[in-house]
Amino acid sequence: MQGNVRILLPVVDLITTEIRRVLEEFERQRVGQVRKIVLSGGTAKLPGLVDYFEKQFGRKTEIINPFRDILYPPLLEGVIKDMGPSYAVAVGMALRGFEI
Repeated sequence: MQGNVRILLPVVDLITTEIRRVLEEFERQRVGQVRKIVLSGGTAKLPGLVDYFEKQFGRKTEIINPFRDILYPPLLEGVIKDMGPSYAVAVGMALRGFEI
C-alpha cells in the first residue's frame, strides 16, 4: 500500500484475515475455487488496495463498476468512474426493482 495509506494497514489486515476465513469456508463447502475478488464501496478506491489484495489472496481483484451496463452521457464518464463503487448497492437495488 502507498504512502499515508500504510497507517490503515492494521485495519486492512483484520479485514484480509476475515476474508481469508470466509474464502476457505466457502471453498470447503463448494466445488471449485473463487477466482476473482470484486471490491465495492468508497474504500475500494483506497490507493494500492487492489494490488494488496491480489498479493494477499493470489486472485485477480478489481473494483466494481455498477454502471457498466447502464447508458449514461459521456460527459459523466469521469464522475461515474470516481463515484461508481460507492453506488454499487443502490444501482443493484434499482436494477432489481426493474426485474420484479
